[in-house]
Amino acid sequence: MAHRLLLAEKTVRNYVSRIFTKLDLHDRTAVAVQARDAGLGAVDLGTRVR
Repeated sequence: MAHRLLLAEKTVRNYVSRIFTKLDLHDRTAVAVQARDAGLGAVDLGTRVR
């Protein structure tokens, strides 16, 4: 993700950490569950993100 966004990996880690704090969540799985429950990110298993 960092490479694609032209950011340092540490910057991305900091952003992710801040998002977890603001959402009062503790890991990526909890974030994914909350996003799914909110109707975000419809999954199409036939496509691959590059």
